[in-house]
Amino acid sequence: MDWSKQDCELAGELGVNAETIRQAPQQIAAPKPTPPKRRRKTIQALQWGKDNLDKLKGLSAAELQRKYGLKGSWRNTPLYSFLACTGIIW
Repeated sequence: MDWSKQDCELAGELGVNAETIRQAPQQIAAPKPTPPKRRRKTIQALQWGKDNLDKLKGLSAAELQRKYGLKGSWRNTPLYSFLACTGIIW
């Protein structure tokens, strides 16, 4: 099993509920996931950022917010951190 996937993704693949998947690692003594689990929305936002790096390069955070309709609190998200660390936004 790919324990790096979210519980809901594994549950969908196996046809069981997410609670069963959540309890499974404890029952079989599986290793804890190395990357932190992220919400599907966060994963999609980060993927969008990776897919659009060329379009986003050189935009200020305010321009990016206006152009793509991001909420004011988006600066506290992993997407903002990712874009800032890669030097895409300034």
